[in-house]
Amino acid sequence: MGSFGGVAKSEVFTSSGTWTRPAGVDWAWILLVAAGGSGGGGDTGTAFAGGGGGGAQVIERLMRVTTDLTITIAAAATGGAADTDGADGSNSTITGGCTLTALGGKKGLLANGANGNGGNGGAIAYVTAGTDWGDGGATAGEPGINGIGGAGAVGHSASYGHCIGYGQGGYSGGTHGGAGGGSYGDGADGNAGAAGDAAAANSGGGGAGGGDGANAGGDSGSGYAEVRWIE
Repeated sequence: MGSFGGVAKSEVFTSSGTWTRPAGVDWAWILLVAAGGSGGGGDTGTAFAGGGGGGAQVIERLMRVTTDLTITIAAAATGGAADTDGADGSNSTITGGCTLTALGGKKGLLANGANGNGGNGGAIAYVTAGTDWGDGGATAGEPGINGIGGAGAVGHSASYGHCIGYGQGGYSGGTHGGAGGGSYGDGADGNAGAAGDAAAANSGGGGAGGGDGANAGGDSGSGYAEVRWIE
């Protein structure tokens, strides 16, 4: 990154913008986070909860820069209304000389009273760029894996904590919406008989599923980027 003995600098992007390449800087360290998936809604006719959305992909890498960088930060995905799936998270991108893309998290599904299950949690993209999506949603009442949002559940009386960044999806109680999958920050908590919580802005975390009944899923966390260099 430029000459040895230079000054380390950084710029954070919580919304879309442009990084202006200083003269003589040929390399930059990039952190890029997409938006998580939002939570699915609860079932209006039965006591079933929606699934949590998946956390977004996080990419960290050294990147050769030959020009200014255009940085597009994904907006949060809106949670699903009652009886409605959530929404997939959008990608965040960096372009300029080459293109770098972080993939959005997958949506949480609406509660499915027909077979007695809560909604499935959305999947997360692994941290390493270019890999496949994680496995599909967790089975109702079981924890998510590899950052997958916890599924809405039936038959369980306890509700456990949300997932932490890069961690597993949370468990869900019998009436609680599934917790969102973790990303750069935490996924959101599910609630009993109430709307799912939204993930924090610029976290890439998944939104929680809506609690049992006519309750909406939570919004996901929006994306984030950081550029570091030496000049």
